[in-house]
Amino acid sequence: MFTMHGAAFLMVENVGELKAKARGWARNSWLAYVFLFIIATAWSYVSSPGLFVNFFNYPILWIFPLAAVAGMAYFPVALKGQSNSRPVLTSGLSIIGILGIVGGSLFPYLVPASNNPQYGLTIFNSSSSELTLTVMLILALIGMPLVLGYTGYIYYKFLGAQRLPDLESRLQLAVNRVF
Repeated sequence: MFTMHGAAFLMVENVGELKAKARGWARNSWLAYVFLFIIATAWSYVSSPGLFVNFFNYPILWIFPLAAVAGMAYFPVALKGQSNSRPVLTSGLSIIGILGIVGGSLFPYLVPASNNPQYGLTIFNSSSSELTLTVMLILALIGMPLVLGYTGYIYYKFLGAQRLPDLESRLQLAVNRVF
């Protein structure tokens, strides 16, 4: 899933030979992703049918499997198109769907117990104390602007399509500096 998304992102940020290679990687990883999704879904249903109970109790949760399947189904169509952003967007839709499936099927458990449901860790019995949560909020408020600033800087530095000769020369320059 993330290999497919990474290859789709490489298609946006590159041109020429590297873009063509990324398109091939995206297609191959999509095939593996669909195959593994089908196997994992079937295995989950057989081994742990309780994982699907929340979807029948809360029908709004069906939006997540629909999003995952829609992203998977449209991805090869998006790969064949001329738009560079559609494969990334459809892959992102699929990732959101998969994460929603995991959250929707496990809720309220974070780690369900296989032997007795009473022993599972839920969002209620595994939360930290109020003091710990307050300290972590303060640290997050200090740290997140640093992370977001660094991420913005990196995106700015690598803005635009990259060409393979430019990347090779940069890599050679970096290797020469190290050795």
